[in-house]
Amino acid sequence: MELLELLKTILESMISETKLMRVEMKEIDDCLVFEVDVPPDETGKVIGKQGNTANAIRTILRCAAAKSDIRREIILEILEDPNYRRRRRYSGETRQDGYDHRPRRYRNDY
Repeated sequence: MELLELLKTILESMISETKLMRVEMKEIDDCLVFEVDVPPDETGKVIGKQGNTANAIRTILRCAAAKSDIRREIILEILEDPNYRRRRRYSGETRQDGYDHRPRRYRNDY
């Protein structure tokens, strides 16, 4: 289906390891569910800051579905490692700008 190809094209432009990416479409009741599975280190790129990138992808899919006269609910489900948020928050890594994003109580700079 053309929506699946559109989603794959969008994700391939964002992700460096496209061979490890998996995108599936399922029809559940009156919904089209797109399941996206990407490598753990690429998940943040797909979700984006505060989910903005994922919301933009959802909007594009909904617009493409409306243009193709598909009258179903479009659901984008990003499968992520259950420990992704915890690992990112407490990894001890600093961002490129040098800011330590961990909460103050976990830093050693009291």
